[in-house]
Amino acid sequence: MNIGNNCGRHFQSYFKAKRGYCTDLTKARFHALFNFFSMSFVPGQELKKDKHVCHLENSIPDDKLLPEVGPIHLPTSERVLKRFYASEGKCALWLFPFHCIQFNDSLKGNAISDDHLNDSPDLSSESDGDLMQRIIRATPRPQYLRNIAKSFIKNVIEQKMLNGKYLALHWRYNHGDWLFHCERTLKHKKSPVCDAVLETIDKPKMIAAEIVEFFNARPELEGIYIAAPLEERPLIDAIKSSIGETVPIFIGDSLMTHMLSMYPNCKWMKDNFHDIFSSLEQEICSLSDTFLYSAGSSWSRNIMMERHAQNIPNEKSWENVGLFFKALKKLHPESK
Repeated sequence: MNIGNNCGRHFQSYFKAKRGYCTDLTKARFHALFNFFSMSFVPGQELKKDKHVCHLENSIPDDKLLPEVGPIHLPTSERVLKRFYASEGKCALWLFPFHCIQFNDSLKGNAISDDHLNDSPDLSSESDGDLMQRIIRATPRPQYLRNIAKSFIKNVIEQKMLNGKYLALHWRYNHGDWLFHCERTLKHKKSPVCDAVLETIDKPKMIAAEIVEFFNARPELEGIYIAAPLEERPLIDAIKSSIGETVPIFIGDSLMTHMLSMYPNCKWMKDNFHDIFSSLEQEICSLSDTFLYSAGSSWSRNIMMERHAQNIPNEKSWENVGLFFKALKKLHPESK
């Protein structure tokens, strides 16, 4: 890869967004990235843990400037970033800057036009939102992932439809990840969203009925792709039972089978299966006609930002937490 050649096979600086990088998962991601670019740590400067402290040579800033838990949130300020990541190194690696700089401004206003997109940006005057949209448009998922997604849509989804228009549903409400934040929030303040989810999350038939009603209200849609963890099987089964056999429903099993059939002997794909498959499902959701996205999910939000930057109408994307409120209203019809 050109990056490896241009950087002399090593990064000279590492920009940290949080404190620790010594977990087995993080080390595996370093290894995968270095293999991809044919690079490595400078000999003797490998990532290591000493006396319970994670250490990486030539990494900035000092841990004292970073939050004890989670990533730091930085403003969209060139001055602040230059001071925070002051380095003279030729090549730097920004370490997992997830949530480090929020891209929420990319959702404000209109999508950047194709004509404007092809112009060279004037960084002194262009808005943060437009610049963020440029970045989103310039960083699509890897080509091989896009090829798998297009092949799955053409050879699996469209084979069971006339017009190929499908609803993508991302469902990420569980008692672990999502509701953990709710349970913590409710200790300090009221949250109507959390109350609605907590009271209806264990009623998959009611939620499925709302999803089916949403689908049936859009006659142009012919099928559903559901991106959800395995523990959501009761909801998936309830949707299938409620919607009937005439509407095709696709889940991760069929997508995984198709992916592995296209790359049956790819060790790298198998070693990095979780991240690859997650990105592949994002691509399937992004290419859908209509997207029902999960509230509070960065996974869903990334797709929303991508669809907005591609000028997909807002009415083609809906936050699915509203379905909980509809179910709650039917559960308590006496409430106003």
